[in-house]
Amino acid sequence: MPTPVQSFVGGAVASSIAVSILYPLILAKTLIQAARAAEASEGRSMSLSEAKRTATVRGVLVKTYQEGGVAALYRGLQSQIMKGIITQGVALMVKQRIEQLVVQAYLRRKGLAR
Repeated sequence: MPTPVQSFVGGAVASSIAVSILYPLILAKTLIQAARAAEASEGRSMSLSEAKRTATVRGVLVKTYQEGGVAALYRGLQSQIMKGIITQGVALMVKQRIEQLVVQAYLRRKGLAR
């Protein structure tokens, strides 16, 4: 059974790998949501053809790439990785520790503790 520290490291590494691979999609989703919120707050509406062209993940990715290249697709990745390290690392570490405590309590109750 892994220790809580091993669980923290495992969660942090797994989260970092996943975020690094999926980050352009996360960025596109965020940009779409921000654009829709801005339009709603301004009270303007886009034409149907304009909305279809710009409000897709593919459209946002293409536009972002054209404006800044590959680096633009990964703008803000560091903060997303740090967030993942903290949240996933801590969550798995706490989960592992709780699991250890539950197993120890069960073994003590059954008289099987070491």
